Amino acid sequence: MKRLIPALALIVAAIAVHVIERPVDATYTPSFLQSVQCGTITINSGATSGTATITSVDTTRTALSNNGYTGNDSSGSAVTDAWLTLTNATTVTATRSTNTSETYTSVVRFCALQFLSGLTKSIQIGTATIAANQTSGNATITSVNTAKAWPLWLGQSSECNSGGFSNDRGTAAITLSGATTVTATRNTLDANFNCTVGFEIIEGR
Repeated sequence: MKRLIPALALIVAAIAVHVIERPVDATYTPSFLQSVQCGTITINSGATSGTATITSVDTTRTALSNNGYTGNDSSGSAVTDAWLTLTNATTVTATRSTNTSETYTSVVRFCALQFLSGLTKSIQIGTATIAANQTSGNATITSVNTAKAWPLWLGQSSECNSGGFSNDRGTAAITLSGATTVTATRNTLDANFNCTVGFEIIEGR
């Protein structure tokens, strides 16, 4: 037992020195995220957008996730569909079509995920529009390294204010089709309905 005491003392002393000498980082968490904030945005009857206030984030390293939306319209999902934008450091905005009946309420769920500093090179948020009579549409972004960047869907606003909702013409996909190009596509050509799709491109280091 007497021989163990000096050894234990050395271990405790070594741990104490490690703790004392380790730099203090107030933002450190055992994760790749500094913060996660989730909430809802309500787009009221008669409005085409709504906002939510979040604790201030660094917009250059904060991504959004669209966690779905609900509404009180039974004629089609165009009036409840919405896309997200990080408007500024404290504001998330949800927008829906200006070509739909706006007498219904939409509730959009979201999360804002702030990465730890140094993990992301860039985060770009925008929209791509598929015009009527087209099956795809492009948006231009600042050049990224396609081997380290990936796209995320942030919602959409399908211009389907009459005749119900068709998945063929209304549901779109997002692709990073080049270093400066994001492409939105839908299944079939439609002569009457536009589709605006929200996206973000996250580029790692």
